[in-house]
Order: sequence, then structure tokens, then C-alpha cells
Amino acid sequence: MFGWLVGGSSKPVDEEKEEIRELEMANADIVMAEVDIASLDRVFSDSVHLNNDTICIFVTALCKVAATELMIPPPADTITGDTIGGAGQTTFGVRIESSLPDDLSQPRIYSLQKLVEVADLNMGVRPRLLLGKIWRQMSYIFSSAGCHANQSVAMYAIDSLKQLSLKFLMKEELRDFSFQRLFLSPFEAILLKCKDPVIKELIVNCTHNIIQARVDNIKSGWKTVFACFALAASEQCEEVWSPAFKAVKLVVEQHWALIVPDDLSEGVKAIGAFTNAAHLPESTTHQSIDLLKHCIQRLSETGGHCEDAAYKFSDNEMDMNLWWPVLTRLAELVGDARPKVRDTALQVLLECLQTHGPSFSPGLWQLIVKGVLFPVFDDIGQANEDEGNFPTVWLDGTCAPALTGVSKLFEQFFSTHLRAVLMDLVKLLSSAHSCVAAPSLQAVSVTCLSDLLKAVGTSLTTDEWSNLRNEKYKALTSLAEKQQGGGI
Repeated sequence: MFGWLVGGSSKPVDEEKEEIRELEMANADIVMAEVDIASLDRVFSDSVHLNNDTICIFVTALCKVAATELMIPPPADTITGDTIGGAGQTTFGVRIESSLPDDLSQPRIYSLQKLVEVADLNMGVRPRLLLGKIWRQMSYIFSSAGCHANQSVAMYAIDSLKQLSLKFLMKEELRDFSFQRLFLSPFEAILLKCKDPVIKELIVNCTHNIIQARVDNIKSGWKTVFACFALAASEQCEEVWSPAFKAVKLVVEQHWALIVPDDLSEGVKAIGAFTNAAHLPESTTHQSIDLLKHCIQRLSETGGHCEDAAYKFSDNEMDMNLWWPVLTRLAELVGDARPKVRDTALQVLLECLQTHGPSFSPGLWQLIVKGVLFPVFDDIGQANEDEGNFPTVWLDGTCAPALTGVSKLFEQFFSTHLRAVLMDLVKLLSSAHSCVAAPSLQAVSVTCLSDLLKAVGTSLTTDEWSNLRNEKYKALTSLAEKQQGGGI
């Protein structure tokens, strides 16, 4: 019967809390009556005159107050590693008994507004390293406020973040620094955590607006921008993913030079997010594949780094960073569950290699064969290991034209590029010939090998012919054993 008593008081808990709240409000009114508003504003406007250590302490305290007003958990102090003002801790000697107020219905944004003001004023006068340290404190507040249950608070935080970002991006980023990526990271954090589609739509539109206004100055920020668009691709709401896709398309088609070579892989990841999203309309998926095709065409126009004058691109790191993301993305799509998607991806991949293959060095070609093309056929090996219990949808469909297409590439580039990996293809064809799970592949593999030998047979050495006979004998023996074991 005494469970509702607190500290020996005979008053109910709710009544006592209300009295405490009224007392706090009365005390606040007394304080406000004695405070000169102009002087209070100067506390924030004069923050530009604080030394480097003091501004960090000031921002830390302001973030704590903002978190309390917004009714969010206090941030970790990125300077000391401690939680700012958690229960039982002290901030400037004042003991904080609770990190959150009891009433969660009325957040206040006064300190958030002042945080925006302090960030704006100090942005142009602080060293970049110090600004990065300060922003790590502020970004938590903006990220949390952007996910706030009160939509008005969230919208204010995101709009303020956009305005600060536009100002920050007016300054060109120094080489080998990544402050832009850090500064824009709250957009990605909000998009990742927030559940409100209206807020997610706002984030995508703000990011798009930043691109349009500051595209020439974006450097390391592209990673965060593309990460935001990739996250948007997974959203069911068309108002979220549609503008994100349009923005990716805009950047790739109109601002290619700004993302190559450093951020092309991030752009391809974003495109890949749209190709992978099964909930999107098929037309959007095919437009995404067209974007990959556009990337290939623009890459072919890019200057390579091959030391051999006979070729434009080689297996050096710079050329690999250009071609590898696009080629592997197409190869992954060849295994997609949607028949039209995998057929289109296969066609684009083969056309790319047929058209631009002559500009690749033999070393690069060998890496493409082993790292891009042959992994497409991993299902064949898995089906052989599972002895007929493997799903055959892909094997009975796309696998045959894929085998044929790769064999045609060997016919085209054998003498100039692919002689060193001939036996790898023969082993692949032998594995397909032995695949009991997909009997149709037996005829396809025989046809591919026959056509290949007709095309390149006259240039084969005695050792190569001997290796071919041995591999074919192994394949036939393996097939016979499987047929006997299965009662075929």
C-alpha cells in the first residue's frame, strides 16, 4: 500500500513530479528575468573567439544540453570517450541524475538552433582538423534529431544540416583529406535508422540539391552521397527510391569526370543496389544495367595505364580499379533470379568484352577470365558435387548461352590474349559435359569445344593437343561413372 510513496512523502508520485516541474518552471522564469537576452546571444556569437581547447569543451556542453532538450540519449564525448552527462555523472560540476526527462512529448530545439549557429560561425575560422573533432560531437545530435519521432524536429535538423553542408562545401577539400565524407555522414545515418518515408524522401532530395549546388567541389563526399542513394534503393516507397535513381543517373551521365577514378566503385555500388532491388519495376532495373553499359563506354574512352604500347589497359592497380567493379557487377547479375535481368546482363558483359577486349593486355584478360567469367559457372561444379540434387533453373536457362558466349571469346582472342588459360576453359566445358543435373549442357559443351577446335586447332602445339585429349577422356569417364551410378 506504500508503493506509491516517495522518500516518506504522503503525496502520489505524479503529484510530486508536477510540483517539481512547476518549481523548475518558476525558477526558470526567475533566471530569465535576470538574464539579458542580448548577452545570452553573445555567448554563442562570441564562440569564434574561444581558443581551440575551449571551443571543444563549449560544443560538448552545448551538445549535452541539446540532447536533453530534444529528449534523446546523451552523446559520447568524442574527446574523452565518456558519455556526456549520463545518470550520476557531472558536467561542469553539476550532477546529472537522469539522461532523459520524464515528459517525452514536448522536445525543445533552442540549443539545436544555437548548435547550428555555432557551427555556422566557426566553420570558416577553425582549422580543418579541429573542425572535424567538433563536428564529430555535432553529427550525433543532427543524426539523432533527424530521426526524431517529432517530424517537425526531424525536418528542422535535416534542413539545417543541408544549409551547413552547402556552406561547408563552398571550400575545396584538401588532397588526401576526407572531411566532406565526415561532414555528410549524418545524412547516411538518418537514412539508415529512420523509419519515416517522408523524412527519407527529404534526405534524398536534400542530397540531390547539394549535388546540384556544389557538384564541382564534392570530393570525398561522393562516398557518402552514393551510400545514401544505395540505401534509398532498398526502400519500397517510390518517392524515396525514384529521385535517388535519377540522381545517380545524373551524376554518372553528366558528371563522369568528377567521380573517375577515385569514386567510380562507389557509383557502381549504388547502381548495383538498384539492379539488385527485386521490388523495383523491371524498367528501372534495365535502366540500371544501361547505366553500367554507359560506364563501360566511358571507361573505354579513358586513358589507360598500360606500359605496353600494344594495349591500353593492363592488370595494374589503376586500370583494375576502373574496370573490375563494372565487370564483376555484370557477372553477378548473370546469376540473378530474374531471367530477363540475367539475360540482359550476359549480353552487355559479352558485348563489352568482344568490343573492348583488344585494348586489354593478356594479363588483364587472364584475370577477367578467372575472376569475372568463370565464377559465373560455379553452379556447374556445385551441381556435380550434389549429384543431381541441385536446382537447375539457371543451368537449364542462362548457362548454355553463357558457355557459348565465353567460348566465342576464346575463339576471338585465343592467339593474342587467351592461350595461357585455354585448359581452364576446356576443364569448364568438361565439367559442363559431366553435369548430370542438366543433360542439355552435354550437347552445348561438345558444340563449344568442337567450334573452338575448328577455330584455333591449327595453332595448337603438340602438348596442348595432348592435354586436350587427356581432359576429354577424364570428362567422358566421369560422365559414364555418374550415369552408371544413377542407373541411367
